[in-house]
Amino acid sequence: MIAQCLSQDADLYVLDEPSAYLDVEQRLMVSKAIRDLMTQKGTSCFVIDHDLLFVDYLSDRLSVFLGEPAVKG
Repeated sequence: MIAQCLSQDADLYVLDEPSAYLDVEQRLMVSKAIRDLMTQKGTSCFVIDHDLLFVDYLSDRLSVFLGEPAVKG
């Protein structure tokens, strides 16, 4: 499913929990593939995930939201 998403030609990819249910080896493979594709295509990726190490590897910038919602309406 991740490969299918990244095969699209987009300026921005939004990935929600791409490391969910993956073991350590699979997370490493997926994170490298995402990082390589972002570099090759020159695109951006917005990643929502609970695994901060996974997100940190992918990110140039990182935001962490704790407790309170980021936007209150």
